[in-house]
Amino acid sequence: MVSISKIEQGAKRYVDNHFIPSLPDGGFQKVLVATGAAILVNRMSDMLKHWAHNDTLRMLGVVDHDGNFDLDVIKTEMMKHMGDAGMPLEIPMVGTLTFKREDIERLYRCIVEG
Repeated sequence: MVSISKIEQGAKRYVDNHFIPSLPDGGFQKVLVATGAAILVNRMSDMLKHWAHNDTLRMLGVVDHDGNFDLDVIKTEMMKHMGDAGMPLEIPMVGTLTFKREDIERLYRCIVEG
């Protein structure tokens, strides 16, 4: 189980060190995506705290009563179901970004290994 604080720190590390540098140099589009990613990471705590109180997630054992998340289960199931082509995300005015298994693995390592 991983704390909200550790998830936040790892997600920020992933965005700063892996995600933003991997974006194609495209002027406005890179700035737009990087800004959105930074805002998401900065507001992640509120989202995770909300999900930490979700009865369904607790019932599934994905979140414990202390608000910690079982990232091993989440990562395993995501990777199992996302397919070889990855997980496309359509971003207006930018295009499609595709997250692949190696991206999920890298994000996971940034979170759990620090």
